[in-house]
Amino acid sequence: MRRINKMYRWSLCLIACGVASTAMGADFLSYSGQQLYQRFCSGCHGMNAHGDGKIAPSLDVAVPDLTLLAQRNRGEFPRERLVKIIDGRITIGKHVNRTMPIWGEELLRGEEGDSEAEHDESTLINKIVDYLESIQSPAANTAKHTQ
Repeated sequence: MRRINKMYRWSLCLIACGVASTAMGADFLSYSGQQLYQRFCSGCHGMNAHGDGKIAPSLDVAVPDLTLLAQRNRGEFPRERLVKIIDGRITIGKHVNRTMPIWGEELLRGEEGDSEAEHDESTLINKIVDYLESIQSPAANTAKHTQ
């Protein structure tokens, strides 16, 4: 039963995020970071990244407010860590059970080891991270400049 619930949550997330097997990374290279965020992340994290996405209530974990990343990291935006979380190299807290999709796998067009595909994947993830950095709460930006 637990496995079925996990598969159900995963399916919900993929559906809410608009991921289809034919929609691979290179198809999204022209998207802005905001468009990528809305396509892949807003289902859980919400349109304004406050953790209030449409499927957030159905998850076993509290979905974080992504506008507070820098504030929760003493005013420094955790860029490298965030890239690794999105691409699946780092799991955090309850993400160990991978409630959050491994976007590195979803955005990779082609095989691992294909340098062009890996470059495209990195480009997409960095666009999302750039967007998230641009929407950090003003309090976090103030804290960064006072240190």
